[in-house]
Amino acid sequence: MSVAPLGREQMAEKRPSGIHRWALVTAGATFPLLMLGGIVTSLDVGLAVPDWPTTFGYQMFLYPIGKMLESTGVFWEHSHRLMGSLVGMLTIGLATWITLSVYRWRTESRRWIFGLGIAALVGVCIQGVLGGLRVELLARELAVVHGAFAQAFFCLVVGIAVVTSKSWSEAAASAPAEAVHGLRRAALWTCAFVYGQLVLGALVRHFQVTVLFHALGAIVVALACVTLRRRVQRDFGGNGFLTKPARRLVHLLGLQVVLGIVTWIATRHTVPGEQIPIADVVSATSHVLVGALLLMTAFVIKVRSHRIEIEETASEESLDPETFENPSWSSAEPAGSMR
Repeated sequence: MSVAPLGREQMAEKRPSGIHRWALVTAGATFPLLMLGGIVTSLDVGLAVPDWPTTFGYQMFLYPIGKMLESTGVFWEHSHRLMGSLVGMLTIGLATWITLSVYRWRTESRRWIFGLGIAALVGVCIQGVLGGLRVELLARELAVVHGAFAQAFFCLVVGIAVVTSKSWSEAAASAPAEAVHGLRRAALWTCAFVYGQLVLGALVRHFQVTVLFHALGAIVVALACVTLRRRVQRDFGGNGFLTKPARRLVHLLGLQVVLGIVTWIATRHTVPGEQIPIADVVSATSHVLVGALLLMTAFVIKVRSHRIEIEETASEESLDPETFENPSWSSAEPAGSMR
């Protein structure tokens, strides 16, 4: 596997950008938001605050802390709302920074990143509305959609951090078309299987769907993750840009399987309506969080696979003497480039 030379534009992008740092902060804030959402679901207190966007008639940010501490359910649900508002403001800042960098300051030459920023902004708005409708319509189905959409949003923000990082600019490499396409397909299927498994988990938590389907899904996910790890090791073993997240993927998989078993043991005797043991909350929420990290890691591999360019092979036409006299093909950009 050969390393592709970087042009002047790519050399300039080797410096860590403000967009990258802001995206890291946004992703870092989104993860505890997922944690708070998991706690709210584990405690079944999603309707502890019955109104939205206000909190018991108060403007959300002016709700007294003393009242917030009077009820466990109100504390976690209101904390979830406040954290969601923070993530929303960070996402607005991220989209604004990207827009200015692309069209005003000209410090970011890849205009397709603007689309990612707009997608994140639209996504966080949709997520906020879904959360509000869950309360206003008393629809448990929307809780599943809200949780699944949160996972997708988390991956999107992490994706922005990946493509604006210094490692993205430094990792330009090439590989045979078969290896690159195989990696991209394997990563895409792994993301799809993990995401589907997260949705199944949400159905188990919200609608008490039999855990059997979730267990069968775990087998599919395990096979997909192991297959992806082996493909990366076989075809890109010397490329830490891919092997590091691939190793992390299987480590998270092992942890997730253990947490899944622990969660099943802890919650199988839980009776709806009774006080929920703290062990149930910790195990179930940890299971959700590691699932989010598993999806995020698979998504990082998928995104990074598009940084690997397809090697150009000499065709029979290139052996023609006239072609060597006018080698226009030599300046062509490798296929599959995503800078």
